[in-house]
Amino acid sequence: MGNILGNTYHISRTPPTVNSLYAFSGRRGRKDRYRTPRYEAWLDLARSEVGRVKSIRDDAYELHIHISKKARGDLDGYAKAVIDFLVKAKATPDDSKLVRLLMTKQAESGVIIEVIQGST
Repeated sequence: MGNILGNTYHISRTPPTVNSLYAFSGRRGRKDRYRTPRYEAWLDLARSEVGRVKSIRDDAYELHIHISKKARGDLDGYAKAVIDFLVKAKATPDDSKLVRLLMTKQAESGVIIEVIQGST
């Protein structure tokens, strides 16, 4: 296990599940994928609450994601929104470097994210 670098983020609202991230539009076999308004709203909230992030080096890392106890649905459905947000915010390298993911329903509200660098 690696060292916790103090890269802990709290977002007051639970992210949408993977089934609610994107929608499709288009006709006659052509479909365009776009972010849903709910996903866009969560991303805006996450950016404003997290603010400036502390980037980790471009090597292996692990995430501990603690979702609200009140969240419904499967835990794994919440992972994509959180991971994609961290990559886009440059808090973590590409998610191909993610070697361990721990998810719990233990947060009082929203989501708490811990980034641990150098995991094996």
